[in-house]
Amino acid sequence: MKVEFVLSSGRTVKGKLIGPDDQPVAGAQAAGLRDDWTGDVHQALKSAEFTVLDLKADRPRLVCFIHEEKKLAGSVLVRGNEKEPITVKLTPWATVSGRLLDAAGMPMKNATLDFTEIPPRKPGEPLSLETGLHVFVRWGYRSMPDPTPRTDEEGRFRVVGLIPGLKYNLAKYESDTPMGRHVGLAFSELVLQSGEARDLGDVTLRPFPKQQLGK
Repeated sequence: MKVEFVLSSGRTVKGKLIGPDDQPVAGAQAAGLRDDWTGDVHQALKSAEFTVLDLKADRPRLVCFIHEEKKLAGSVLVRGNEKEPITVKLTPWATVSGRLLDAAGMPMKNATLDFTEIPPRKPGEPLSLETGLHVFVRWGYRSMPDPTPRTDEEGRFRVVGLIPGLKYNLAKYESDTPMGRHVGLAFSELVLQSGEARDLGDVTLRPFPKQQLGK
């Protein structure tokens, strides 16, 4: 077997995180530091400083942060041509809740939910620069509960850790295929403000647009 390792000469941008009081914030989780979101969120930052790697001049990147203990979140669009280190201010994260119903008006119990782009990215495509995903570590050996959004026995859901100002699309997710699939939308293009806790009430699952299903 022949294996080739391709070395990248992408640009690097450094930055730091501050809180609402303008003081440095250490211990945040970050997505987008290494690439355009492979879906992996790595260990929490040990300090308030961070480094964004492998940036390309023609491919801006959305980098997102949350701090679970302080309940703070924020994002920044990095282009790779920044002359000085950047500063990202984290503010209180947003929360959304509701009750998911099927087309017959019945609660969708114990459903797995997932934030997605519309349309979903194809392999190799960059992340949307305005769409938020769920920035939480999902390692199986973590002591904390799995942060994957789900409905309860009454179809209710509550999702914390959303980044203010980004668009969120929440889908019902099924894992009965090797790559999994999104089978419907609870809501789309929802934008929340810092510290907002919005209750959507009853929401009916609706189909993805036809192009989402390959029709």
